[in-house]
Amino acid sequence: MDIGTTQYQYLWKQAVWLRDRSIPLVGCNSFSIPQPRMGKVESMYFLTQAGKDVLMQEFRFDEWLIRMQVWKWVAFRDYYHRKRQIDFQIVLDRHLKANSLDIVFFDTYFDRTWNARSNKNLTAKTSLSDWENRIIPDWIFSVSNRAGKEYLFAFEMCNHNDSKRILDQIHKHVKFMMSKKLNNKYGYKIDHEYKVLMLFTNPAIMESVYQRLQYDSRLENVKKYFLLNDFNKIEYPDFFATWLNGDWVLENIFL
Repeated sequence: MDIGTTQYQYLWKQAVWLRDRSIPLVGCNSFSIPQPRMGKVESMYFLTQAGKDVLMQEFRFDEWLIRMQVWKWVAFRDYYHRKRQIDFQIVLDRHLKANSLDIVFFDTYFDRTWNARSNKNLTAKTSLSDWENRIIPDWIFSVSNRAGKEYLFAFEMCNHNDSKRILDQIHKHVKFMMSKKLNNKYGYKIDHEYKVLMLFTNPAIMESVYQRLQYDSRLENVKKYFLLNDFNKIEYPDFFATWLNGDWVLENIFL
């Protein structure tokens, strides 16, 4: 997200104050060594347990609203994947507030929950699996309007340049759509449809995936549930009204 110089200086002072207290309220992932082909990248700040306690005790935040990083460090290979999701989430949050829409729940792949089978291993909260397949959407979330209608989504941040891999991912989503695995996991009726949002950093890969959607006969009846958009346009005023579905129709995802 782009911010002005004045705002940046203010935010920097606030972040340092929260980080450098005797009991830090935020921690920091600092990538001090320049990365190959990418150079120096920005640090990532995250809420500490002490920060969470302050939000709950002094500001009366509900616990489910507070996002906590389970692992202290973010691997660099996950850096841009995580950062772009944060950028999109900020834009999404602004849009929801401006249009009187509310988050019902919001799970991410880096949220962790106990594996019920082993009772000891942490697994991604968005994980969907059966005896043959497993997929971990980046997000699974629901939004409601004032009339109480709920919009249910799975979300994928498509950073890489392998359109075949993305198409394989789409086929896995279809299998879980057919088995109603996501509906059952989150307590929705089996006839409650959901969409898979796919946000691309490379427009050429987005176009390639779209073309594959058109010519794959196995997706003929379900391609309308996959909505594609360009990450580079997230700041456009009409961004949420211009998701392209597999039938070559632009959709407003909240209508």
